[in-house]
Amino acid sequence: MAAENLHGGFHTPCKSSSRLTVPGNPQDESPSARIERLGRERPSAFPNLWTELFCLFGIIMSQFLTEFFVSGFTVILPPLARELKIPQASQVWPATAFSLAHSTGPGLGAAAFLPTGVMIIGSLYRPGPRKNLVFAIYGTAGVLGFFGGIAIAGIVGQFLHWSYYFWIGAALAAITLIASICAMPYSTLANDSRKKVKMDYLGAICIVCGLVLTIFAITQSAHAPSGWKTPYVLVIFLLGIMFLAGTWYVEKNVVSDPLLPASLFSVKSMTPLLIALLLLYGTWGIFSVNGSLYFQTVLSASPLQVVLWYIPIGVVGLVVSVIEGYILHLVPGHVIMIISGLAAVGSQLLLACIPPSGGSYWAWIFPSSILSTLGIDLSTILMTVFITTVVPSSQQGLAGGVLNSVLQLGVALVLGLADIIQSAVVRETGLEKSYKATFWFGVGVAGASLIILMIWGRIPKAVSSLTADEEQEQASSS
Repeated sequence: MAAENLHGGFHTPCKSSSRLTVPGNPQDESPSARIERLGRERPSAFPNLWTELFCLFGIIMSQFLTEFFVSGFTVILPPLARELKIPQASQVWPATAFSLAHSTGPGLGAAAFLPTGVMIIGSLYRPGPRKNLVFAIYGTAGVLGFFGGIAIAGIVGQFLHWSYYFWIGAALAAITLIASICAMPYSTLANDSRKKVKMDYLGAICIVCGLVLTIFAITQSAHAPSGWKTPYVLVIFLLGIMFLAGTWYVEKNVVSDPLLPASLFSVKSMTPLLIALLLLYGTWGIFSVNGSLYFQTVLSASPLQVVLWYIPIGVVGLVVSVIEGYILHLVPGHVIMIISGLAAVGSQLLLACIPPSGGSYWAWIFPSSILSTLGIDLSTILMTVFITTVVPSSQQGLAGGVLNSVLQLGVALVLGLADIIQSAVVRETGLEKSYKATFWFGVGVAGASLIILMIWGRIPKAVSSLTADEEQEQASSS
């Protein structure tokens, strides 16, 4: 297996081997120089730079749109809730449901195009600086989508009816669809030598039902008449746990092509890294959802003011993502992951310590915004490169799906738990302290993620190397 040839996650530089066939092999070029060159070249699937750019535009816009709807929804939620008469206690659930649908939806919307985009990039690009840069741009699109969603939602919420926000999103989705249809390298993807697999419908049903029912029960317990003692909450939660247990049994013993194959988690440190990423992205959910609600309901900020407050997220996220793409092959991944965890802790700590009077934006919210984007951007880009490098081409789509599911599930799960805390505290101490309680919970979640990253996050530099398939070929021929 490819996992056996890894050291801490990424491939080590290739040693000379006459039995290994690597494409593009000039006779006067050493194996290591050839692999370094291939890691920087444009994939052969693209005849020129323009076709590569248009294809990447379609893929990158899928990431942009996902963050556009996630972030903007939190800003447009207050006017939407007022018109649709959604009570204050239930306003977290729509945002939670959106992330939950992304993590469990059976091939619908972001649940389909995000893992597919990761699969296409991971399949077309070899490990090396070019792949690092492409995934950095992919991550940058998420940052721009986040800020774009907030900006559009803020302007719409301030001057127009909230429905215009969704019409603008639909128009952007149509442009993305056209670009994808025109520029995807269909012949290369269709001629992929990966084996045909059967759809794991039973596993999909168990996973979707288990996650949806469990997260719904956790979130609803905060607003049910008797909390966890409410009969329907307990029944739904137990059903969700049963479906999740059924998922484990089905994936291990029943289906021939499971959605979650054990080999995907056999890579060194993969499971703890995914758990850490789930927690990190959960803190991002607290910042974006609870933070936006706190700014508007407690600090009395207008939607447009929230947009201005979040400008540093877009600027810093853009700069950091591009820089990371150029340094992933120079800086050990372990260092980047620890910085990411520390930033997440700092972001939540600043929000939790805002004085009751509101404090200064520049002293509290501004640095919290910068640290929050560092917390997720650094780790997400690195993990995307890592997971698409260490798995064979036959599992690229699964790897992308698992990564997307972990990110969105982290938002849904942590927001659900934070909602329980907020609902319990608000009855005792009021709205402001209830939001502060969720931020302190975020400090704990980020701290747990940091501890995991310090122990298991030993990812080396993302250098040019053999693909996972080539390592398997080398191992089988030796």
